[in-house]
Amino acid sequence: MQEVFRGLEPERVFWWFDRIAQIPHGSGREQELSDFIYEYFRKLGFSVTQDQHWNLIIRKSATAGYEQAPAVILEAHLDMVCEKEADSGHDFDRDPIRVLRDGDRLYADGTTLGADNATGVAFALSILESETAVHPALEVVLTTGEEAGLTGVKRLDFSSLKGRVVMNLDCSDEGIVVGCAGASVVRLELAGEFERSRREQQFYGLRVSGLLGGHCGLHIGLGRGNANVILGRVLAAASRTGGFCLVRVEGGTQNGAICREAKAVFAVEQGDMTAVEQAVAECARELKHELADVDPGLEIELEKIPNQTAVLSQEDSAAYVSLINLLPSGVLEMERDDEGEAKEPSAPQDDGISGETEKRAGEGNNEENNRGSHEEPNKGFHRESALRLAMNHLPETSCNIGMVYMEGSRICIHCNCRSSYGSKKRWLQEKCRLLAACHGRTAYSVLTDYPEWEFNPDSRLARLICREYRAQTGEPLLVERSHGGNECGTFSKRLPGADIVCMGTKIHHAHSPREWVGIDVIQKEYRLLLGALRAMKDYERQEDKSQCTSV
Repeated sequence: MQEVFRGLEPERVFWWFDRIAQIPHGSGREQELSDFIYEYFRKLGFSVTQDQHWNLIIRKSATAGYEQAPAVILEAHLDMVCEKEADSGHDFDRDPIRVLRDGDRLYADGTTLGADNATGVAFALSILESETAVHPALEVVLTTGEEAGLTGVKRLDFSSLKGRVVMNLDCSDEGIVVGCAGASVVRLELAGEFERSRREQQFYGLRVSGLLGGHCGLHIGLGRGNANVILGRVLAAASRTGGFCLVRVEGGTQNGAICREAKAVFAVEQGDMTAVEQAVAECARELKHELADVDPGLEIELEKIPNQTAVLSQEDSAAYVSLINLLPSGVLEMERDDEGEAKEPSAPQDDGISGETEKRAGEGNNEENNRGSHEEPNKGFHRESALRLAMNHLPETSCNIGMVYMEGSRICIHCNCRSSYGSKKRWLQEKCRLLAACHGRTAYSVLTDYPEWEFNPDSRLARLICREYRAQTGEPLLVERSHGGNECGTFSKRLPGADIVCMGTKIHHAHSPREWVGIDVIQKEYRLLLGALRAMKDYERQEDKSQCTSV
């Protein structure tokens, strides 16, 4: 065990966190971790199944007295987002995550920590091992490829699952999430042709760096810079003089992360050098001014480099600059104001449910308040027993240009299209397709797609967890929707009528090398999970409207 975990309680939760960190498990590389967990619990005598996609289902019988309580599915994902600082030598295919500690904070050495979703996996596996935890029959479902478009859960054999109460452990806040956006990743492939460079051309290297990045669902509403978008804007400024030819362009490594760094190599006519350098400098000043409050570390560097042997044609170069600047990016629509004016219920003091957004301790920039509470008008807000949602006025529809890279002379662009409405997500896909068609020789395809998760205002499980949180802390629990996606939408579609809540630890700066998690929050959320399982004896009683919020 790494030294930072020694002495921490609950010991098995942190033992599993450390064990997971020791095994490389980026999206598409989860087999070793899946195999380790499979063998570990098989040897302990558990019923364990592993499919060809490395998804795991581990079953445990109900403890005494809980045989009649509804079976519970504990669900988390095995993979992590692999992001690192530019100067980090970390190899995600080989190296363990080096976890560091600063007081109550756990973080990694120049990389993502992987607390998303190592904490959820550690919670589930610790409960399986526990001889003291009380609970109904459990089905622990651990999926792969969640961060790569939910590829594992799409291939899961849902017919083998008996439970219809689902506790998803992939929440990255201290409340519970009861609905989320759906998303898809589309790929645009711009066909280009290389030609020989000319002696009269001057070559430049352009680099965008220093951005905060973050989760493209949870943090996109903060207005942070996207390096791919910024690079495109600077290239547009550089190309206005004519004679502009791209050589290379690349940015981002994860579809689900806001791009932090991007770079390009291009050539211009030697006679245009002064004009190009001035245009880039002016564009850089404008961008730094625009992003000063949200991304103060932005750096835009231009330098002369030796001549290259080949360039893309001016026509192909212009097509890319046009396409990258016309693609939708950032928040496109916010929740409608009339939804934010939903009446607050007059609730009993012991309902344990909070519809108020609370400012989290230690969050000076409000970044973790970027969660959703969107729902269709009159759907759940103005009726007896409806749960109250935090009304944060958050993104409804957004697009993140997560990756740009080249395959030979072809330029590939990945756009993460996200919305609380399936229809608006499809409209965003169509907009990208039409832009591709307008640019000629640009192929369009959908790489991944997963559904939104609709809010259920009558969730018994949500009420049960809220009451348990109130009992443990004396405080109401935040109930909200998320603009970030998770696997709950797929579970709700494949298990019709299932009662689903997303819960778990609050992850700071998810999907970036600045990611960290609080030890005290891990401990508190594990206690809440244990308490919620213990309270499942009373699950059927949650329908009693005298104990529910009324409006």
